[in-house]
Amino acid sequence: LQKDFALFDQLAKKQECVLTDTSFIETVVFSALAGIEMGPGIEAWLHNKRYKVVFFLAPIEEYKATAVRMESHNLASQISQEVQKTYLKYGYKVLVVPSMSLAERCKFVKEHMN
Repeated sequence: LQKDFALFDQLAKKQECVLTDTSFIETVVFSALAGIEMGPGIEAWLHNKRYKVVFFLAPIEEYKATAVRMESHNLASQISQEVQKTYLKYGYKVLVVPSMSLAERCKFVKEHMN
């Protein structure tokens, strides 16, 4: 939790565009699933350190569990929905990137970056 906080706090200070495959919002969701609640300091930080754009990748059809992605397809879908709801809770507009090829997803993101 502390390492994630430090990473995203550091990234929030950058002036150039930074793309990540996760966010502190996901850390909040996974923490809640583990029974860890965010205190008022983290809540304030979440409202002050803003992502300019949130690209949310829709789940792909071929879901495979890995050493990193250990959840079942059903649980992964539930977590995905919870992450989207949490972005909305913190006032973000979520731009959903449809399930399509990697090249098409990259093109979609590039077209919507400005």
